[in-house]
Amino acid sequence: MKLRQWIIAGLIVLGFSMGAARGQTGGDAADGVRAADAAWLKVYSARDLDKPVAFCDEPGSMLAPNAPIATGKAAIAKVIASNFPYGDLLWHADSARRLPVG
Repeated sequence: MKLRQWIIAGLIVLGFSMGAARGQTGGDAADGVRAADAAWLKVYSARDLDKPVAFCDEPGSMLAPNAPIATGKAAIAKVIASNFPYGDLLWHADSARRLPVG
């Protein structure tokens, strides 16, 4: 059950605090979300703490299961580091879409 919660928390980070998906200017927006998701999973799997945290904006937030919201890169780094002992995360997005803003 904890693995599923961490997957959900990781997807929340991708959806709210990554600049990579917002930087897409051409092509299908869903492809940008999938590419950013795959890139984050790749750097997370390498277990180099600086790399997955670099995907987040400074004011970004992450909501981990049974924990308060972590806001800012330092707090997000603590959340990600505390997850490393649980093992590898693997997932594949079945669908992705960009919702209109405003």
